[in-house]
Amino acid sequence: MRENEYILDLKSKIPPNIEGLIYLKTITIGIPYVRMKLNITTRREYLLPLAQEMVLRLLEQKWTNYDEIGEVLGIDKDYLDKILLELGVADYISHMGKLISLTDAGRKVLLGLRSIRIEPDFMDSVYFNMLTGEIVKDESVMRSKFRNRSKCMVYLNNIKDLNGDFLTTYEHEIRELYNIRVRVNRDRYMDDETIGMDELYRVISIEDFDRVYDQIPAHVYYSRDTDNIVFDLISSDNKDLYYTCLRDQMKNHPKSFDEIYDTWEHKQRRKSNFFNWYPEEAYDIETLEDKRFELVTHLQSSSVDMDQIYNSYFTDRLMIYQEYQDILRSLTQKKPREVIIITDNLYMLEKSEYSLLALMDAISQNSAIYIGHGDRSNSVVSKIKEKPNVKAVFSKEYPDIRGTRIIVDDEYMLTIQHKPFHLRGECFLQEVGILTYNNAHINLIKDLFPDIASSKE
Repeated sequence: MRENEYILDLKSKIPPNIEGLIYLKTITIGIPYVRMKLNITTRREYLLPLAQEMVLRLLEQKWTNYDEIGEVLGIDKDYLDKILLELGVADYISHMGKLISLTDAGRKVLLGLRSIRIEPDFMDSVYFNMLTGEIVKDESVMRSKFRNRSKCMVYLNNIKDLNGDFLTTYEHEIRELYNIRVRVNRDRYMDDETIGMDELYRVISIEDFDRVYDQIPAHVYYSRDTDNIVFDLISSDNKDLYYTCLRDQMKNHPKSFDEIYDTWEHKQRRKSNFFNWYPEEAYDIETLEDKRFELVTHLQSSSVDMDQIYNSYFTDRLMIYQEYQDILRSLTQKKPREVIIITDNLYMLEKSEYSLLALMDAISQNSAIYIGHGDRSNSVVSKIKEKPNVKAVFSKEYPDIRGTRIIVDDEYMLTIQHKPFHLRGECFLQEVGILTYNNAHINLIKDLFPDIASSKE
């Protein structure tokens, strides 16, 4: 079930509780790679296809007439012409009228039924990790994994460059990668009778390159002992090296970390009610934390009990960081009757403009979407409505939007509130995400926006 996938995937997003550290947020870190196109030469062995070999054998036995060759082989004129054209291009035969003869190259190739050629070529998409100094040999997911300057909050600085003796130093690794690719291609084209030896002869130069990034998640904490932020990198083969690079970069290039802070967002909204709860909106946070802890315990158990996980998942609780995004995406499969979104922070719902527009498009195919928003979201709402495939999206502007509230079929509500956390002139917005099935809380929000449904034209 797709729903199981969403729920169980939460396990990978649970930030660990670390003594003395306060969890702030989860970010993505960009690991720099170079994607190169290399100028190379190859040493290739070309095997003679059976049809070409038969023609050469006949010529060797003095069957030199075009019509006789076709008659002996029992093939039609078009196919014979194709074979003779290929042999002529390879300079194995000479052809005058209907008289055909072997060349010296043709006699030579018959001795081994193969030819060896040194040829220029290119190696495309060679990925080089600029931090570890390794060339990527496992390419099973590389083309879908790397992105050009994708949206990471920190991009690590490169510590390797492509100048000097780079190609000489890494020629052995490039050769290994070439051999891997040759083996893969042979497995793919096993029926091709012309495939023989194929090896890298020389690496000449870098024809072209660009910078791409792998994204790895990292939890951000505040350390009471050091009064500083601490990173916990998640599931990385080079975790220690990347962490060292992070710490050195934070010390030497602090401006490169500006994106992890929410200082600008806080300054823009600090004089408004955006960070305040609505009047009479009171949650028992301690109880909600206990409910979330219960879910986390079941998710991290060595034996997965889906009944226990379901009971903990579908209950009033604090959500795991940005879990609301997974719940929103699941609406494209669950197909509720209507979804009410009250927010003035629309892009945060799906990380980027493109993803948000695609999500709203998908949900609107089966559900009516009502959006209550502030004036700063007018342009976003217009873009959603202008998408050609959007069906049922209605909106209304309100002056007092606080955080985000998402109500699904009056059954449950997602509340996403942000709590400012200040650190030496910078600010983090700690997310308080609540999933509730409590009618009192749902009705409180609906009463604050009683005419949202009147936005339907």
